[in-house]
Amino acid sequence: MKFKAVIFDMDGVIVDTEPLHHKAYYAMFKEVGVDVSETLYQSFTGQSTINVCKRVVEHFGLSNDPQELVDIKRRYFKDLFWTDPELDLIDGVRELIQHFFQEGLTLILASSASWYTINSVFERFELI
Repeated sequence: MKFKAVIFDMDGVIVDTEPLHHKAYYAMFKEVGVDVSETLYQSFTGQSTINVCKRVVEHFGLSNDPQELVDIKRRYFKDLFWTDPELDLIDGVRELIQHFFQEGLTLILASSASWYTINSVFERFELI
C-alpha cells in the first residue's frame, strides 16, 4: 500500500511554541502586576488564552478586561515568535517534509493553531 498524503499537526510536531507562550504569559503577568505561581500556570494547560485571562482577572481581582490581557499576551508572543533564538523546527521535521514532497505525497496541515501562527511558522522557517 502506497500512501498518497500525510497529515501534520503544527504544535509539537513541526514546531514547539509552548516555551514562547510561557514567556509571553509571564511577560503579560509582569506587565499587569500579578505573581502567577508555576502551579497556577500549569492549571491553565489546554485552555484558550481568553479563558486563561478571565481566570487571572478573577483570581487576582484585576479591574482589567480579560481581552486587554489577551492583547498584551499576544503582543509579547508575536514579538518572541520573530526574535526568540530558541524557537526552531522539531529535529528532523524539515527533512521529513522535504522527503514526502519529493515522493509526491500531498502534505496536509490540520491544526488548532491560529492562522497567524501557522503562516508565521511557514514564513519564518521557509516551509512555503
